[in-house]
Parts: sequence; C-alpha cells; structure tokens
Amino acid sequence: MTQFEFASVFASILYGLGIAHLFTNAIQQLYRKRLEFLQIAYAALTFQVMLVSWWGLFIFSDVETWTFEQFFVLVAQSVAFFGMCVALFPPVDDAVNTFESHRRPFLLLLSLSAVLDAVQAAQFGKLFSPFLYPLFIVQLPALALLAMWIRSHRFQIVVAVYLSLAVAFWAFLGRHVVG
Repeated sequence: MTQFEFASVFASILYGLGIAHLFTNAIQQLYRKRLEFLQIAYAALTFQVMLVSWWGLFIFSDVETWTFEQFFVLVAQSVAFFGMCVALFPPVDDAVNTFESHRRPFLLLLSLSAVLDAVQAAQFGKLFSPFLYPLFIVQLPALALLAMWIRSHRFQIVVAVYLSLAVAFWAFLGRHVVG
C-alpha cells in the first residue's frame, strides 16, 4: 500500500461517515417535517464541498512520499468535514431541532476546512493551480465568518445559497476554464 493509498483510505472513511450522517439525518428531519431551508442549503453546500474535496484527493496520487504534516492536514480537514455534518444535524432529543444553536460551530468548521484546503494545496505546491484558486477559496471562510456574526436569517440563506452555487460553478466549470 502506498502512502497516498493509506492517506486516502483514512480520509475516505471520514468522508463516507460524514456523508452518511448528513443524508441519514436530513432524511429523518424531512420525514418528521423539521427540516428548514437554511439547513437544506447548508447541507447542499457541505455535500458539494466534501465531494469536490474528496475527488480532489486524486491530484495527490502521484506524490510518492508524504510528510506527517501533509497527512495531518488531510486528516484535520476530513475531521472538520465530519464535524460540519454533525453540527448540521446534531444528536439531540427528537422533540428539538437545534441547528441554530450549532450554526456557529458549523460555520467555524466550514472556515477551517477551507483554510486547511488552501494549506494542503500550498504543501503540495498547487496553491495557484489553477491560478484563480486562491480567489475562489478565500470567499468560503470570509463569508462563513461573516455569517457567524450576522444573525439575519436572510443573510444566512444568501450566504448558503451563494456558496453552494459558487462551489458548483467551480467544480463544473471554473476549474476547467481557468485551469
């Protein structure tokens, strides 16, 4: 087993557990009629960010030797993603949906995952590949941190929908056009 295979299997387990938690709890909340639009928007964003990041691991498949620091950043980002899924759908009493009380930890973990993504790209010399990547990635923590402090429900929805659209644009078009 190569070092990349070892690292990617570990990260994939955390990604898979996070996505399973995300979908299982979203479906339960939908079934119980307790799923709010903001939660749906942030869940869509989380799923997209995790999927793009998981797919993006393949860019590192040609790296033969990994440092502990590179492995640590990969694991930390994977744990942050899992934490985002749990913060979106926290384990609580069935009578209460407490996403609002976990909104700030969710947004903090979103910010952290974006920063770790940039750190990981820099560690492997791919921070400017494609060259507009820094401009794309900086908007995630910037808007998430703003959303932590601005309590307006409308602003929360705008941020969640905008970031979901931005990630979708980047995944399907942006990386290919500027890359």
